[in-house]
Amino acid sequence: MTKHKVESMCLDYKATMLSNEDFFKSLYKAYQGLLVETRGSPYVPIPKVRDKVCKETRIWPADFDKSLVAMPKETPEYLVHLSEPMLRQSDGIRLGGKYLYYIGIWCFRCSVP
Repeated sequence: MTKHKVESMCLDYKATMLSNEDFFKSLYKAYQGLLVETRGSPYVPIPKVRDKVCKETRIWPADFDKSLVAMPKETPEYLVHLSEPMLRQSDGIRLGGKYLYYIGIWCFRCSVP
């Protein structure tokens, strides 16, 4: 990859954190779009969700990870469950000393289209 391509890719991203509400909307939309690839499992690999959310919102992958770690995992509207892989996978996240690779989202009263 040339220096110019890297610089132009970097210009496409913004170094901002989304609000929890905006982040969850993007997260849930990406999750729903990837669920068809899981063959009935409610869990989607975090790296695939990260890629979709970062492309859609133009945030950096590190900002995605920070937002995912910081967001509430359980509210009256939804439950977000992060899960460890059975075998070591790359590009997951660390949280509380655990390596997490999959995400499952259950909506109870989500106002997300």
